[in-house]
Amino acid sequence: AAAPSASVATGTAIGKRSKKNGGGGFGNGVAAQVPTQQQDKKANASLMLKLKRELDDQTFAAFRSESVSYLKGTSTADDYYTMIVSLGLVEHVDSLAQTMP
Repeated sequence: AAAPSASVATGTAIGKRSKKNGGGGFGNGVAAQVPTQQQDKKANASLMLKLKRELDDQTFAAFRSESVSYLKGTSTADDYYTMIVSLGLVEHVDSLAQTMP
């Protein structure tokens, strides 16, 4: 059998918060690249405002309804993407994907 890796042998875990960094992030710098929940909310609010300006009220309401269905799991990714295409929002696909949990 192979010898346990150093991280297993010493009881440390990969990705464990580094005390050298004040315990506020990962020792490999990944935490600095991961958006915070507050940043996610701000980006989502900004995107929703932009879409609300681009779409009429009825279309925006349909978009929001389908988005909620997708987030709840009652709509498939294919259905969601088809709706985005039908509303002419393909240019926002990347931004919309980034707002998904």
